[in-house]
Amino acid sequence: MPIEKPHTQRQVEVALPVPLRKSFTYQMTEPLPAVGSRVKVPFGRRTLIGFYLAPLAHTATNDYTLKDVNEVLDQQPLWADDIWQLICWAAEYYHHSLGEVAANALPTLLRKGAAASYPPVEYIALTKVGAELDSEQMKRAQKQQALIHLLQRGPQPRTVVKAADISATVIKAAEEKGWVERQQRVPAAEETPWQLDSDNQPLTLNQQQAIAVTTINQQQKHAAMLLQGITGSGKTEVYLQAMTPVLKRGQQVLVLVPEIGLTPQTLRRFQQRFDVPIVMLHSALNDSERLQAWLDSQTGKAAIIIGTRSAVFTPCKELGLIIIDEEHDLSFKQQDGFRYHARDIAIKRAQLLDIPIVMGTATPSLETLNNAVSQRFHWLKLDQRAGGAEQVKHQLLDIKGQKVVAGISEPLEQQIADELSRGNQVLLFLNRRGFAPALMCHECGWIAQCQRCDAYYTVHKSLYQLHCHHCGSQRPIAKQCNDCGSSHLMTHGVGTEQLENALQQRFPDYGVLRIDRDSTRRKGELG
Repeated sequence: MPIEKPHTQRQVEVALPVPLRKSFTYQMTEPLPAVGSRVKVPFGRRTLIGFYLAPLAHTATNDYTLKDVNEVLDQQPLWADDIWQLICWAAEYYHHSLGEVAANALPTLLRKGAAASYPPVEYIALTKVGAELDSEQMKRAQKQQALIHLLQRGPQPRTVVKAADISATVIKAAEEKGWVERQQRVPAAEETPWQLDSDNQPLTLNQQQAIAVTTINQQQKHAAMLLQGITGSGKTEVYLQAMTPVLKRGQQVLVLVPEIGLTPQTLRRFQQRFDVPIVMLHSALNDSERLQAWLDSQTGKAAIIIGTRSAVFTPCKELGLIIIDEEHDLSFKQQDGFRYHARDIAIKRAQLLDIPIVMGTATPSLETLNNAVSQRFHWLKLDQRAGGAEQVKHQLLDIKGQKVVAGISEPLEQQIADELSRGNQVLLFLNRRGFAPALMCHECGWIAQCQRCDAYYTVHKSLYQLHCHHCGSQRPIAKQCNDCGSSHLMTHGVGTEQLENALQQRFPDYGVLRIDRDSTRRKGELG
């Protein structure tokens, strides 16, 4: 019988998710895992999930005994080389711990040591009764009709149903009627081949859009492009037509959006155009949903990946194009923990992969604009509205010497009346909550001030309270001046509550809806 060679102990470096810019030395038995693989190690009184880096070139002799690696969690590396290079670059560029950057790039379940395999996912499917329904007879229940239409294509993950703006209440109602049922499924780990096959015809482009699409499609290697277009100029249509040849080549597209509120509408627009698998990655997903989307992207099952800033680290099997919508938005900046800018990391990722990246906005950030002016970026401009739409007309009102009631001047009041008489709606924007921004004494000029943070109290007349919008303190509205004792107190300035009251009095025959943090504080109140 052949004699087995004893496994030798090696000293290795491990990056840990702690705020120290250094690696830690442990002992482990050969064979050694791939660089970036997760390992479970003891750290003080805790057990942490770290990332294997490399064996020590020279065995160190110490006065203390090195701890052993408890477990190697990954037989294969979780990331391709480009993602690991990106993680290392980000840690160096932002002067941050490599272990924390690597942990930040993973879904929560993988950070906790879960297996990199598909978790069970909730699907919504039609029952036999639901499959026999004629959805055209459900016109009075439009949301349930939309649900049946969606499920007629086959069982759908709960995330897809949610993205289609179908609430849990609608699903529960259809479930109680016996039309749909919930199913727990474990998706197959094998890659599901997809091919771009869509009957939806693209819109006709104007000259500027056509030039932008042609310029993007001509880029076979890395190129950073700023797509600057006014509102309504058709930037999304440029994205869609630039994505088409990429998807036809079987490559994936990563689309970054600033807010999770934009992902459902972006998803619907892409689903209408492309008949390919699309996944979303954002903070509103639960841990299992996020891991599934991450794995779909890694294995190539997803053709289009739509996500917020953290999605920039999502591994893709064959990424061909990166798009950043509203690149100027501050939501792309991570402000706590590992602080980074997703736009800059996306540019670096595109450089590592040698692929093009498109940054769209109507108002470029100064650094992006400077890169375009200095010709580091291709500068694509859309200053015409798409589809023959007219440019928005702006009118500046000079209200000096005019009578103003609750912030509304006479010309503005007349304009509102004219639009209402035509059957149109009117939107008024005011960046002040409450009834008035301040309560002051008419006799001595005293202003009600928060004693906790020295900010001025905001008057909330409907609650008969003074609120500090900085620290959150509250108190009843004062009846007398704290300085002179006068009862002649008056509000100063205009808030949304005061504006709402004024509009209700001036236009009693029309409904007035106030939308701010006070009126729509709880989920579902906006509807």
